[in-house]
Amino acid sequence: MVESHKRTIARAIGYRLIAFVVAYLMFGLTSALIFHIIMTMIHYIYERVWLKINWGIQNATESEDQKCII
Repeated sequence: MVESHKRTIARAIGYRLIAFVVAYLMFGLTSALIFHIIMTMIHYIYERVWLKINWGIQNATESEDQKCII
């Protein structure tokens, strides 16, 4: 499974926008902006690291082979 950098960025930004609205309502604009810019960068790095971990990922051919065995 390969995910493009653009897709990872889009997912991170979408998630952070929702969290930003919540933080803005709770803490104000300046604090919310600083916090979410930093957290978006951390989220991007986190997602890219997980893409390098093969644990729990199956190829399409492996899944089909397992269906035939069962």
